[in-house]
Amino acid sequence: MSSFSHYARKAVNPGLPLDKRRYALDTCIRKFVIETYRGSITDGDYALYRRSIRKHLIRRFGFDDVPLDPQRLVTATNFLQAEINRLREVSRVLYRRRVSQKVRGIRTASRADRKAAYDIWERAVMQSRKSLQQQL
Repeated sequence: MSSFSHYARKAVNPGLPLDKRRYALDTCIRKFVIETYRGSITDGDYALYRRSIRKHLIRRFGFDDVPLDPQRLVTATNFLQAEINRLREVSRVLYRRRVSQKVRGIRTASRADRKAAYDIWERAVMQSRKSLQQQL
């Protein structure tokens, strides 16, 4: 299974036909939802959220127009890339904090630490959801 970045590179590759690039963007949307909302949404919510992101990108960047404008496709892909990078940075911060706790001898996180880490992640996810919904 390929990563989000793999499909993002395909979506912005000018050497590929536009229909393959559009499919790559759709796959980026699927990967975005899987990576950012793992474990926090049900299957029905997953499909609904994926459709809402797609509709948002169509409205905001107009990449579903006929004929397809390659620059809009690139702009939509870059928007998704920026969002996923922001959420990955939140994950890296949480990971670094956990590693530093292990180095200091704290082998298992307390219930409060787990809740705090989960809250930080949820805030980042909710902020991403709100920014997407505001732009709808």
